[in-house]
Formats: sequence, structure tokens, C-alpha cells
Amino acid sequence: MLTRLRTFACIAVLIAVNAYVCRDLFTAEFIQQMGSTAGAFIAISRWAMQHWNDLSWYPLWFTGMPFFQIYQPGLHLTVAFMATLFHLTPQHAYHLVNAAIYCVEPVTLFWLCYRVTGSRGYALAAGLAYSLISPSAFLSSMVRQQAGGLWLARRYQTIVYYGDGPHNAVLLLIPLAILCLHKTAVERRRWHFPLASALIAAILLTNWPGTVGFAMAVAAYILSRVGERPGIHWGTLIAVGLVSYLLACRWIPPAMLASVFSNAQQSDGTTLGGMHVISLFAVACALLGLHLLLERIQVDRWLRFFVYFAMISGIVVLARVWAGVNLLPQGHRFQLEMELALVAAVVFLARRQLLRLPQSARTIVIVLFVFACAVQIRNYRQYARAQTQPLNVEESIEYRMAKWFEANIPGQRVFAPGSVSIWMDAFADVPQIAGCCDQGVPSFSHRLAYYTLYSAQNAGDRYIPIALQWLKAYGAKAIAVTGPGGKEFWKPYARPEAFRGALPELWREGDDVIYRVPDAPQSLAHVIQPSDLVEKTPIHGLDTAAVARYVNAITRSQAEFRWTNPHQAHIQAEVLEGAVISVQISYDPSWRVTVNGKALRTSKDALGLLVVEPDCTGSCSFDLQFRSGGWMQWAPLLGIVLAFGWPAAALKFS
Repeated sequence: MLTRLRTFACIAVLIAVNAYVCRDLFTAEFIQQMGSTAGAFIAISRWAMQHWNDLSWYPLWFTGMPFFQIYQPGLHLTVAFMATLFHLTPQHAYHLVNAAIYCVEPVTLFWLCYRVTGSRGYALAAGLAYSLISPSAFLSSMVRQQAGGLWLARRYQTIVYYGDGPHNAVLLLIPLAILCLHKTAVERRRWHFPLASALIAAILLTNWPGTVGFAMAVAAYILSRVGERPGIHWGTLIAVGLVSYLLACRWIPPAMLASVFSNAQQSDGTTLGGMHVISLFAVACALLGLHLLLERIQVDRWLRFFVYFAMISGIVVLARVWAGVNLLPQGHRFQLEMELALVAAVVFLARRQLLRLPQSARTIVIVLFVFACAVQIRNYRQYARAQTQPLNVEESIEYRMAKWFEANIPGQRVFAPGSVSIWMDAFADVPQIAGCCDQGVPSFSHRLAYYTLYSAQNAGDRYIPIALQWLKAYGAKAIAVTGPGGKEFWKPYARPEAFRGALPELWREGDDVIYRVPDAPQSLAHVIQPSDLVEKTPIHGLDTAAVARYVNAITRSQAEFRWTNPHQAHIQAEVLEGAVISVQISYDPSWRVTVNGKALRTSKDALGLLVVEPDCTGSCSFDLQFRSGGWMQWAPLLGIVLAFGWPAAALKFS
């Protein structure tokens, strides 16, 4: 009983320290961090709260996309559930959930360290160090500059300034998942099998960088067990992975995995190829050499795990921040994994040295550590307070533009810049050409469109005509532009002045302007000839000859298009022999189109838009329905059966 009380006391200390640091976040509504991606996550949760019974198609971003392709739903549905259950606003629930994540992250590291070493003192020290220090600030001048100093709360900054709550949520789960994997695959404790499967499925459903970080942790764990007796039971380990994916694949089908892999490389220009294979092979050789050394001197296997995990993630991070080399897309983001592993490894080594000191010296070291923690708690609290200042959101340009679009062109698609695009749908349901997030961009042509609109790269005098072609091709009725003196956070336009006088002005507030797209087709459905479709993906944003032909065609011929609900639409059209119907919504194989109950063939053009072969002439009525799932909707049920059936069968026949 006393042992449990001491363990709970350690957990309470960690939660209290972190809750004190982030206490403003528990009650926050909107804060002065409009450059954060939090707006997009709040928008997703807001949509879920309004459409619990219809989370299939999301029509607001990137000309529409499957709801679960926007972003893994784990955190956002948790926020939506909390907001619905406790009658909170989505923004309040979002900050509350992130505050809880911030507080519990060190607790799960504590639990892993305690369970594998039996030392509460070591585990508490690791949890406190992880709570109150950021090793990446010591290793990278870039991180120091971004955080504002060497001793400030980088982990807190990633949550509130960058909006990296989903990644931090995975960091909370990784220690528990590794512990359960160990209990299952090495200690053969069968009833940890469903728990390990559920934790890994939760990781898959929460964040992609975190999922890659977990893969690093698994690789480190496997390497740390090489040569151990008894070793890893590979059949069990593989079974856990398969069951985990079955539990998650309803929301992350195989096709989405391929799309995410492609989008990850395009997000920062990292193309995985031969040099990356060579680099990763070199990393593997270095790890093998380190393993042989640690095996020779009989280093504790859990210390090896933390060292290997720190080394794998650290090489990826430091290659990016020191040399500008991306071994993985967005390699700098794995600093969170590096910090978790590095703290645990350093404190583990410090504990071994501490135990060799006389009692009096140990007492002095512990007192100094407690004093340093007290100083850091004060530093972190001041930093967190400054990072979490409240905001009167109604005065922000993101809110004002969103509400103008909602009131003046309701339901019409627009192109909005930077932080306006990220935050707009947290306030109103405004369909956009762009949106969030990088992993779910439907096609390369979508990327070309918004890159060209922002950068005007090499466009010269053709910039505005080309911009209009992209806007019309993707169905935008208006474009918001922010200049150097505007209030929008990112100011992404290279040539905002080019729009002045070239397009009709609808609204202006200083350097923030909304322009009308002249002669934009009012419908999203068009009867055109197959030869007018864009058949080849443009090479770059100025390669718009086919786009211009398509725009001319859809401007001449429009059909009646209306949404009947978020995942169904109706088209009424006069169809000519040999014509096709181009629908300016993103193609997905789950779209079903019928005429008089007969299913029609659909395809995708090079802009990533839906094309329907009508099989009908004259006046025709078409019904569109997005029907996702198929056999995969039953996969989680199969996963649950296997998660509990596997250990039951193993117990019966052992």
C-alpha cells in the first residue's frame, strides 16, 4: 500500500508541476497565436460536433476531401467529444485537451522508467527533467532562437505556438506502447496484447510524424533486445502490428497511406531516393557498431533502448538543423522524440554515477536538482503565461474575413491566404481551394495552384491571367489578398500589389483585401467535351495552356449543381452526345454517381477533379453520393476479435 502511495505521489508531483506551468491553457478560448495550426484542428472538431452522424465527406478544404483524409481523427474527435459532453466551445475543449496532454506526457515517461527499472527516484527525476528542460535547445541554435532562449519551454511552445498537439499526444502514448509491447512480445503476458494493439492503433490515428517517431522507438527497442534470452517472440510482435492496423484501417485505408507518403515528400521538397537509402544504411551501420560495443560491455538493455532511440531520432533531427539535410520529410520535427529519449538516457546514466557517491554527496546533488527544478518551474511558468495571452478574436483579420465571406457569398468557394485559410473554418463554413493539412492535399495540381497564386514565380506580366485561370479551374468566386501592412500572420503573397486594379474590389481593411473573381462560373458542374479536360498534370504553375482551355469550356457550359447534404449532391444538366460532366470537387473512388438509378463510370482529370461519363443525353438528373468504407468498415471489428482472441487461444493451447 505504501509503495502505491509513493508511486501516486510521484505522479501527482509531475502533474502538479506541469499543470502549474500550463494553467492558463485549461481555461483558454482564443489566444494570441494566430500563426498556429490550431485553427485548422479546431475547425475539424467544430465540423465533427455539427455532423456526428455524417463524418464522410468534408467539402470545405482543397475542393473537398474525405473527412478522415484531412488529418488523423484521434485528437480532433476527442476534442469534439469533450466539447459535446461538457457543453464547451471547440476552442476551449481544444486547449483543455492539449493542457491535459502537456501534463500527462511526463507521467507516461515516468511510468515506463519506473516499470522497467523499479526505481521511483530515477523515474521521477526523468519525468521532472523532461518537464523542465529542452535538450534540443542545447543542440541547435535554431531551436534556441525559436524558443527565445536556452532554458525555456520548447515542448509548450510546440503545442501553443505551432499547434503540434497531435504530435505531443503521440509522445504521450509511445512509452506506454513500448512497455506493452515488451510485456507482450518478451515477457509473454498475453493480456497485454489487446492493450498494445489499442495503443498502437491510437498512435496511427493521431499523427503521422508521431507514427514515424514510434517506428523509430520500435526499431530502437528491437535492436536493444538482440542477443537477449529469452528474446522477442516475433510472431506475437507481427500479430500486434497487424491487429493494430486492422483496428485503425477503417480511417486510414491503404490508399491513404500511399497518398500521405507522397504528400510528405512534397511538403518540404524531400524526395526519398538513392542518397537516402545510402544515408539510412550508414545510420544502420553506426547503430550496429554501437550495439556491438554496448553488448560487449553488458550495458542495461533499457538504457540501450533509450540510447538507440535518441540516436535514431537525433541523427534525423541534427542532420536537418546542422547540415540542412532531410533524411526524412520535415526531419526537424522529430526533436520531440529525441528529447524524450535523450532525457531518459542521460538521467539513467546520471543515476548510476549518483549511486557511486557517498550519501552526503548524493544529498547535495539531490538538493541542487530540486533547486534547479524550482528555478525552471518559475521560468516555464512565466514563458507559458506570455505564450498564452487571451485574444479578442472578433478583432482578428481571420475572423473578420471569415464572417464577411459567410455573410456576403455564403456557400461559395474562395481562396484565402495563410492564417486566414487555416482559421477561417473555425468560425464559419466557407469552402476553400486550399486549407489544411499538407498530408491530405488531393493532387499535385492543387499544390501548383496555391504555390503559383502565392509566389508568382517567373510569371511576370502573366501573373494575374494565370492566377485567374487557376482560381476559375478550382471554382473560386473570390480571393483574399494580404499585403505587407496587413494583419494576416504569414503574408504569403510575393506580389499582392498586382491584384489592385486588376480585379473588382469587394472589401478592404488596410492592406487586407477581398477581390471578386470576374466571370467565374457559378456552378460546380459543367457539361464539356472530353477534349476540354486537363489530361496531363501541368509541369509547373505557368504551364496553363490546358487549364485555360478547360476554363473556357466550363465558362461556356454550366449545369445546375446543389448540395443536398455534406456527402450528397444533385446535378441537373442538358447533356450532348459524347459529352462528359466535369464536377469541380476532388475525385475519390468512393464517389457514386447514378442517373435514373443506374451507376455511372467516374474518373479523375489531371487537376484532381471528378469526371462523370453520363450515359444519358438531353435533360438528365444525376445523384452523387460519397460512400466510404466497403469491407474496411468491418476491419475494426475483426481487429477487436483478434485482439482478445489471440491471447485467449494462446492461453488455451499453451
